[in-house]
Amino acid sequence: MVLQLKMNLEYFKILRELLSLSQKIDDLNFNKKDELERIQRLKTLINDHENQSKEIKIDLNTLNQEYLNKESILAKLQQQIEQHKKNEKNLVTQQELDSYQLQLVKIDEQKNELEESLFLILENIESKEKAMFECNDFLLGAKESLLEISNDVKEKIKLIEGEIIDYEKRIILLQSEIPTHFKKAFEKTKKMKLKKSSMSFIQNGQCSYCAYKVNSIDETSIETKLEIHHCQSCQRLILPYAINTN
Repeated sequence: MVLQLKMNLEYFKILRELLSLSQKIDDLNFNKKDELERIQRLKTLINDHENQSKEIKIDLNTLNQEYLNKESILAKLQQQIEQHKKNEKNLVTQQELDSYQLQLVKIDEQKNELEESLFLILENIESKEKAMFECNDFLLGAKESLLEISNDVKEKIKLIEGEIIDYEKRIILLQSEIPTHFKKAFEKTKKMKLKKSSMSFIQNGQCSYCAYKVNSIDETSIETKLEIHHCQSCQRLILPYAINTN
């Protein structure tokens, strides 16, 4: 009986190390995912700015075409004004003069409206060109950063995967040293993917993690008989306190 208790105590120590290694692997996988997401976030930003650059280019082409069209119309109006002024000399009656003056006023109003419209288009073009410059400037820097970050992440992931392989080898070795019911306890606890720690102790009759009250029968089973139990509340594996003192 004493020998079995000693063996169980050693098994619990191995079980604690197994769960600790499993947690380290989870943390490393999280770090790996975080590094890959860092690249993806930058790629998304680059993609967004590339799309923005394409949209600005389309807008600029539209504005430039609109400017050329209105500039052509303005040139024709200017020709009409000059022609009206020439023709005005040949008018005889006051009625003809008044009619020509009225036409000239209307043409002049159209000309002023077009000139104002052209000014607004030029302002818009200037704003779009500034946005295009800023967008392309960002893309230039971001693409350089992406290359640097990708190389950095590649090295980090290589180190992370190396650590994971080492831990997995250690886990396989340790599992060969414990009986089946301890292996099952390890697998059960590992699959739960519990946050922070997957282990707990009994403190003042409670689970040290969630403060759930452990009944006296279970406490005796854990601390005296060194049997496997999980907290009924947080599902963490409750380790016997003796593994900290032996």
